[in-house]
Formats: sequence, C-alpha cells, structure tokens
Amino acid sequence: MHLGKQYLELASIDMKAAKLLYKNEIYNLAVYHLQQATEKTVKGACLTIPINSKGETLLKYQEITKEHDSAKLLVKACEKIQNILNSHKLLKPIASCVTPFISRIKQDLKNIYAKARQTKQQIKESLNLLNNLTEILQGVLKTNKNPEISNFFLFCFAPLATLSVVTFPHLSTTRYPDGKIKPIEYNKNMIGITQCFNDLLELLKKVHSRIFFND
Repeated sequence: MHLGKQYLELASIDMKAAKLLYKNEIYNLAVYHLQQATEKTVKGACLTIPINSKGETLLKYQEITKEHDSAKLLVKACEKIQNILNSHKLLKPIASCVTPFISRIKQDLKNIYAKARQTKQQIKESLNLLNNLTEILQGVLKTNKNPEISNFFLFCFAPLATLSVVTFPHLSTTRYPDGKIKPIEYNKNMIGITQCFNDLLELLKKVHSRIFFND
C-alpha cells in the first residue's frame, strides 16, 4: 500500500480509538489520539496530493519522518505550493491569497503551547474563523487549473491547520503528570479541547475522507 495511504489508514484507527475513549470518559487519551489522527492525516495528505504531472507530492518521506508538529509540516507544504503558484503568471493571485494563511499559522506556532489552555469559546471562535476562511478560499480558488492544489487548500489546509494548532500542545500533557496540564484535568472536563472534542473529531473525519477517497 502507498505510504500516504498507510498514514491515512492509521489516522482512521486513531479516530476510532479517540471516539471510543471519549465515550468511556477517558478524555485525556481521547484527546491524545485526536492529536495523533491529525498528525497522521497531515502526513498522509502531504504524501498523497500530487503537485505536478510527474506525480511528485507535497512533501517527501524524509521531510516528515522526524516532525510531529503537523502545523509546521503544513507550513512547509504550503510554502512549496506557493513557490509553484508564483512561477505561473496566471496563478500568482492565488499565491497572494495563500500568504496570509501561512503567516497566521507561523504566528500561532510562536506561542503554540499557550494554546493548550484554550477555552471552549476560544476554540469555537477558531472554528468560526475557519468557516469564514473556507468561504474566501472558495471564491479565490475557483479559477485554479490544478484541482489537487485547490482541493488541498479549500478542504484540507485551513481545517488541518486549525486542528493542528488546537491539538498539538496536548501531545505530552495528555499522558504524563509532570506537564503544565495534568491528565486528570482532561478527565474532569476542565479543558476547552475536551469540551469541543466532538466538533473537532467530526471536522477531522470530513477532511480525512476527502483526502482518502480522492486519491
């Protein structure tokens, strides 16, 4: 099986585990598997979506093996697409639209761990912003001649960027008691990501299915 597909298959397993753990009120590990599913979906997308007729993908395997921060991987992938778009005169307007999204993610990455304490309201605001960004992208990308790149930005980049920023800070705190957030805090429903878990999981499922079934 293609390596990108393998990552997507493993992401499916993580999503099932996350849902089951949440149902059984083991919230800390449910959030952990949500983060893992997000990371693997990003890696699967970067290894699956072609950027030219030669079948070259957004990122090579060597570029993703040691990186667990899916937001950083997305920035790298989008910068590559931005360079491709800039090299084509007719596609430069699309490249200029991509820039603000990359800048936003880079800014979020500078203070990524502070986002572990995001409240339910803050996460909901991020999801509302995502909806607005998607509408803008629909308008800008409808003239793009590359359907794979359009699909990546419209249905994958914005939601995966949001999910990455929300979930990555919980990679370790969900499992170990020596961090700024203790695993018990998730299980007492004191963390925003626990309260928004179902919305985040449903969003990831939609993105994952688009990538998996459009390959």
